[in-house]
Amino acid sequence: MNEYIKNLTGLTDNLIKFSPKFKDSERIKVIQAVPSSQSVHHQFERMTHNEVYLRQSYPSACPHCGRLMRKNGFKTVYLKGLDIAGLPTILVVEKQKYICPRQKGCPELTTDLARIHGIDKNHQILDKVKQQALLALTEKRSVKDISANLHISEGTVNRLFPQLAPQFKANYKFLPPVIAFDDFSSGKFAATQMSMALMNPQTHELLDIIESRNSYALRKYFYRYDFHARAKVKLVIVDLYQPYRTIVRDLFPNALIVADRFHIIAQAYRAVNQIRIQTMKAVKESNPALSRALKRYWRYVLKDRTDLDWQSFRRYRVFGGAQLTEVELTDRLTNASEELLGAYNYYQASLHAMHNRNIKSLEALLTIKLTALPQPLRKTQRTLRNHQNEIKRSFETFYSNGPLEGTNNLIKVIKRIAFGYRSFYNFRLRILLVAKNPHFKIKLRDKKGHPRRAA
Repeated sequence: MNEYIKNLTGLTDNLIKFSPKFKDSERIKVIQAVPSSQSVHHQFERMTHNEVYLRQSYPSACPHCGRLMRKNGFKTVYLKGLDIAGLPTILVVEKQKYICPRQKGCPELTTDLARIHGIDKNHQILDKVKQQALLALTEKRSVKDISANLHISEGTVNRLFPQLAPQFKANYKFLPPVIAFDDFSSGKFAATQMSMALMNPQTHELLDIIESRNSYALRKYFYRYDFHARAKVKLVIVDLYQPYRTIVRDLFPNALIVADRFHIIAQAYRAVNQIRIQTMKAVKESNPALSRALKRYWRYVLKDRTDLDWQSFRRYRVFGGAQLTEVELTDRLTNASEELLGAYNYYQASLHAMHNRNIKSLEALLTIKLTALPQPLRKTQRTLRNHQNEIKRSFETFYSNGPLEGTNNLIKVIKRIAFGYRSFYNFRLRILLVAKNPHFKIKLRDKKGHPRRAA
């Protein structure tokens, strides 16, 4: 068989040839779908498909006596190959049957069947097709779509996951000097319904997925690593969840904690939005137009002031048709109450400090008394005070959980596409596949981890 046909069908066997029963023009046929009232040899006869007629025959020695075995006819098998011209392809292969009768030097009757490189014994799907399925699993696609596109069953795709496990086995003798972990909603897999993603923020590589974020699960996972590996970790980037501090100090004796700046801004964001809603409801009776403006133009109140347009004018009916820039509009909205104005100024000051990594601006924020702030912002101020050293450290290191937050969004997409997972084992593998884990390579192996041999 020439290289063109090998690439076309996905076969890797150099001995297989076209069946001599068919003429050159009939060796590859398009077969129309068989009606449901008629019997079929294989499931693809129910749909329009290609059929390629092949024969596998070669001299074979008896495993007992070493003599050449007699050829004893053929057995026809149907194998699923790579699609051709958008249609499923069936390889109709005549496999040579062999027999070695009982004779001197051969104590028993021996039979055998010709084998084909590129497919396992007693399997009907070529390894090339399975490799296509593995490559498809690295994309944001559901198993159902992959199986439909490759014309294989969903069970076939799901059975590929155990082959991937050795590729994603963690190296418990090494951890990068900087690690980051963040929780995400995983559903029923954990008691808290939250799992943990572990990343190398220097290379943005997702290292692993931990089943639960509780103290027991985290300690059980990280204690698998050698003490020397954990001792080499210098920085740990985490969010503001307080229990993580004790765990990090116990597990990584030489590591410093870096607080993620995003969660500080998120706290202030939620507090300002809460005060905006309170103000909107408070002025609803006295000034309905201002209340509607606070509801309609909420984005300007929560937007970074440096991103507001101060040059272009626009007419706003809620303010009597006045032509205002975005800066002027925001000033009118925030002046609706002293509480909203104070919260807005605090929020903008925190944005300036975090975005510009300005320690002086952060220290100025820390001097504000709690009683001078609206009630929703006091929690944010306490958080700043409790984690000020970790926040300052984030200004110096330039590391954050930003890449990990993006991975969390990717995990949400994977869950939504699949309509959920029943097995954390498969869920973890799919996340690491789509997130392009650095340890993964497309290479099929058997159950013992050895490269797969020919069938």
